[in-house]
Amino acid sequence: MQIGFWGSGNMARVLGGAWSITGHQVAFGSRHLEKSQAVAEEIGPTTMFATGNALVTPGFITAPRAEPRFGERRKGTY
Repeated sequence: MQIGFWGSGNMARVLGGAWSITGHQVAFGSRHLEKSQAVAEEIGPTTMFATGNALVTPGFITAPRAEPRFGERRKGTY
């Protein structure tokens, strides 16, 4: 299965890493290419990285990024 994550934070790393271990192809996307690339390289050879809408391709199940709870947004992250 091909699974994509919008976001490359802790939740994406844990879930993506677990699915990658079980043999699924995992892709990480971020507004900053360097961040998604670092996560993909950390997890292993079955992962890919992208920016923006590049994860929205036929065949990929794409998980939205986790939103922080109200009032916890950090300046400059959105």
